[in-house]
Amino acid sequence: MRPTNFPESNVNMQPPASMDDCTPMPVYTDGTLFVSRWMPNREDLDALSRGEPLWLFVWGAQPPVALETENPFTKPQER
Repeated sequence: MRPTNFPESNVNMQPPASMDDCTPMPVYTDGTLFVSRWMPNREDLDALSRGEPLWLFVWGAQPPVALETENPFTKPQER
């Protein structure tokens, strides 16, 4: 999976200098909440359809996190 830009993103989080294989991650933040969007490739979709787990990696202390498929920027009446 790869992080992708989205209209509401307002920050590009930069990877640590020591991580050569890491790219900037577009996020929306209000200073407390950070939201990023990830797009699966064909291999990811195939693995998920076989029931394979989705793994979350967080560098540093473990903050509260969530994974969802619904767009958090879509208003309820638009869903």
